Amino acid sequence: MTFTIRPQAAVAARIVLVGTLAFLVLGVPDGGDGVAWPFMRAALHQPLEALGLLSAAVTAGAVAMSAVSGRLTRRLGPAVLLVAACALCLVALLGIALSPAWATTVISFLVYGAGGGILDAVVQAQVVTRHGLRSMGAIHAGYGAGVTAGPLLMTGIITAGAGWRAGYACMAVLYAVLAATFARTWRAWSAGDRAPEHGAAAGTHAVRRLGVSRSLLLFFLVTGLETAAGLWAFTFLTGARGLGTAAAGVAVGAFFAVQTASRVALAIAGHRVEAATVLLAACVAVLGGASLMLVLPGAVSLAGLLLSGSGIGALYPSLMVAASGGLESRRAQSVVGYQVAAANAGATTGVAGTGLVLAHAGVGTLPATQLALAAVVVALLFARPRSVH
Repeated sequence: MTFTIRPQAAVAARIVLVGTLAFLVLGVPDGGDGVAWPFMRAALHQPLEALGLLSAAVTAGAVAMSAVSGRLTRRLGPAVLLVAACALCLVALLGIALSPAWATTVISFLVYGAGGGILDAVVQAQVVTRHGLRSMGAIHAGYGAGVTAGPLLMTGIITAGAGWRAGYACMAVLYAVLAATFARTWRAWSAGDRAPEHGAAAGTHAVRRLGVSRSLLLFFLVTGLETAAGLWAFTFLTGARGLGTAAAGVAVGAFFAVQTASRVALAIAGHRVEAATVLLAACVAVLGGASLMLVLPGAVSLAGLLLSGSGIGALYPSLMVAASGGLESRRAQSVVGYQVAAANAGATTGVAGTGLVLAHAGVGTLPATQLALAAVVVALLFARPRSVH
C-alpha cells in the first residue's frame, strides 16, 4: 500500500506545482500589458483605444483554441500539447518584442491568445479530473500572483531604461522555462487518471444537472463579473466615491490581494469543504459586497469592494470543480475546453458591457451592475433543473 500511494502523491504534487507555475506565468503578461501600452502605442503610432483591438485578438485566439483543446489533447496527449502551447506563447511574445509594425503586433497577440487558451484549458482539465478544490485554488492563486507580478516586472524593466520590448522578451523567457518544466514532468502529465481528492466531486451533481449549456453561461457570467469588477473599480472609487488617485490605486490593489487570498485559502483548506458550499458562500459574499458598495458612502464603500473580492476570488475555481470535478477524463477535456472558451469570451464582454452601462448611466452604477450579474449567477446555480439526465 505504501509503495503505491507515495508515487501517486508525488505525481499529484508535481502536477499541482507545475500547474500553479503555469498559471503564474499566464498571469504575468495579463498584468504587464497595461503598463506597457502607453509606450507601445507611442512607438507604433496608435491611438489610446487601439488596446481594445489587442484585447479582442487575444480573446479570439483563446476562445478558438480552448474550445478545441479537448480534441487536441486526445490526439496529441496533454504533455505534447502543453509544450506546444508554451512554444506558441514564447514565439508570440518574441513577435511582440521585435514587431516593427502594428499589424504584426496584432497577429502576435492573436497567437499569444491561442497558446494561452490551450495552456489554460489543458492544465485545468488535468487538475479538475485528478484532484479537487484545493488544487484548483492553488493554480488560480498562482494566476493572482502572476497578475500582481506582471506590472511590477514591466515597470521595473521600463524604468531601468530597457524599454517595453525588453519586458516582453523577458516574459518569453518565462515561457521557455515553463516549457522545460513541462518536458521534465512529461510522465506526470501523460499518466493515467488518478482518483480525485476528497471533495473534488462532492456536491457537483446539482450543478451538472443544469446541463452543459447552462454551465457555459455560468462561466461566461462569472468571468465577466470578475474582470469588470477589477477593471472598473478604480473608476468607480474616484468618480463616484471621491477617492484620490493614490487611495483608489491602493484600494484596487487590496481588492486583487483579497481575491488572491481567497484562492490561497482554498489551496490550504479546500479539501475540507465541498465545492457547492464554497459556491454558496462566494455568492453571498459577492451579493453582500455589491450591496455595501451601493449604499455606503465615500471610502467606507471599500469594505464592500473587499468583501466582493473575497467572493469573486473563490467563484471560478469552485465552479470549475462543481461543474466538472466528477467527469470522466476524456469528457472533461472537451467540457473544460468549452468552459474556458466561454470564460474568455465573458471576460471581454463583461468589461465592454459594464463600460457601456457606466458610460450611459454613470460610474456610480457599478455596484448595481455587479449586483444584477451576481443575482443572475445565483439564479442559474441554484434554480431547480427541469429534468435530470
